Amino acid sequence: MDFFDRVKDLAKKNTTLTLRAFIESLGLNYETYYSGRRRETLPRADEALAIARALGTSVEYLVSGREPENSKKEVLDDLQSFINSRR
Repeated sequence: MDFFDRVKDLAKKNTTLTLRAFIESLGLNYETYYSGRRRETLPRADEALAIARALGTSVEYLVSGREPENSKKEVLDDLQSFINSRR
């Protein structure tokens, strides 16, 4: 699975829009997005970030399939541990 497969999969799970409508709802050009897929090149960083944010994930996950080392859950767990240690 690559960047584009992950985007398609998450868009299907998180929205009722077609992939084209989803990409265009972000203000991105679908033809440019799709041509990147055909050429096997990733979108620009700002485009990848907009896509990741809209899908509630990280660019790292979209690119590599792995969550960042400091995932939101880990950060929240660390924060909760800190709060508990202060009580």
